Amino acid sequence: MNKSVQDQVYYTEKYMALPTPIFNGKFYSPEMSLLDVAKDKLIRATDALDFPKEQQKEMLKLIEEIWGKYDNYTIGNPPYHSFGSAEGAPIEFQICWDPEGPSFRFGSDSFALDHSTENNASEFYNTTRKLSNYEGVNCESSLAMEDYFKNGGRFGIGGHVVQWRKGGKPSFKIYFLHQPDQGDENLENALKQLNAIEPWEAIKAHFKKLGFSRPMCGALSLDMKDPDKKSRVKMYIAHDGHTAQEIDEISTIAKNYIPGAFEKAIVSTTGKSRDWEHPPVTYFSFFPGESVPSASLIFIPLAANLENDAVAIERCNDFLELEGDQKNFVKGMKEVFKAFSHKPLEDSKTLNFLAYIPGKQFSLNIGPGIFDNLNLQNHDL
Repeated sequence: MNKSVQDQVYYTEKYMALPTPIFNGKFYSPEMSLLDVAKDKLIRATDALDFPKEQQKEMLKLIEEIWGKYDNYTIGNPPYHSFGSAEGAPIEFQICWDPEGPSFRFGSDSFALDHSTENNASEFYNTTRKLSNYEGVNCESSLAMEDYFKNGGRFGIGGHVVQWRKGGKPSFKIYFLHQPDQGDENLENALKQLNAIEPWEAIKAHFKKLGFSRPMCGALSLDMKDPDKKSRVKMYIAHDGHTAQEIDEISTIAKNYIPGAFEKAIVSTTGKSRDWEHPPVTYFSFFPGESVPSASLIFIPLAANLENDAVAIERCNDFLELEGDQKNFVKGMKEVFKAFSHKPLEDSKTLNFLAYIPGKQFSLNIGPGIFDNLNLQNHDL
């Protein structure tokens, strides 16, 4: 195995044994529930984005309906460590801008509060089935994956994301985490089930042609809305040992490739072209029947690589100023982030990722800011 796979093996084998996160007490009181935090953050974001108040009420209601269990998760005494966000909380938020306008996303892992591998798998699929009750949601493709994601097996634990546009209905995505230590057989069988194996084969051949070791898929995600079982597939590829230039070169396989765009984004925001504390992640998206990825997006880790949120949002804003096309649809990013976050920004590290597609998407992935950020690389497990 190459180094990145060895690291991931260790990472996935040890996740249940990780110490619970350390409550930081900076912004919320310890007796608050995680549901309270999620609702507060939703209100902050939707107020800043000027969503209608009636829509905001519907959004809060949906969060309570699907993730009401978090009313029993006391943030001052967290029951487990999660990979839902970098700080160890089960939830993360995304504020996204694209040519259609701004949107807000709420994401959660599907760990059970009564934490075990079996209970987590049950929680994951129970939540998936619950989503089928919502208008426009189709779970057929997602539930067809159950044979490949059993009991936290090869893919481990999954999660769900809900997205709202201003004045719009919610839409959902589902995530499946892949455990590369157990090989790619289940991953490839799942892709065959989705009629989406060809892009993965093309990605592997592309890596080989470039002289890189086998690509490591960290996760798959599906849109939960296509009744014809043609949900868009996203594949998340981890990078370990690649430079910014090489990461950019890897994305040449995608139909939307713009030369140098990812390298420029990575260096502009992190200040480095290699040797990050947490390296970037590329996702490739494709529809069933396609032979190569139709698009790619770069996730650039910020909290792990920069001093604090004040530095991170300035780096994002400076990069945005370089991108004329992006400025046409990204409005008020700094102001929205400041309204969403707690102050002073110099005391927080919640801006986990910038998610970027040149001319198409500019998104901030943000943690809740309730726990001290845990650096797994330096933590003695």
